[in-house]
Amino acid sequence: MFDAVLKGKFLQKGEGERKVNIQFIYHNYNAVLQTRSNIMRGIEAHRKVEFVVTNAYALTTTAKYSDIVLPVTTEWERPGTVKAGNREILIAWSKIIDPLYESKSDQQIA
Repeated sequence: MFDAVLKGKFLQKGEGERKVNIQFIYHNYNAVLQTRSNIMRGIEAHRKVEFVVTNAYALTTTAKYSDIVLPVTTEWERPGTVKAGNREILIAWSKIIDPLYESKSDQQIA
């Protein structure tokens, strides 16, 4: 992604190189800048585009380089559910607290 922003082109499978002019980055909650190699290139890409938005419940490096950070709820603030970790485990939880401040669920933000 960072190369496409900085170089203005990317390799499209089956079509070859394609020119792009990316001016907006949207991050669902993740920590792209602090979990990928070459953080400085990532920061440069974030500074080059006109606008960056991130969903986050913690102030990650990605959130720090965003124009807007949308406060998303944590697992403790969401309705309970059951997930399968693998064939030997089920993970179940329930809502413990109401959402803090102005945080919203991913579904409400979408």
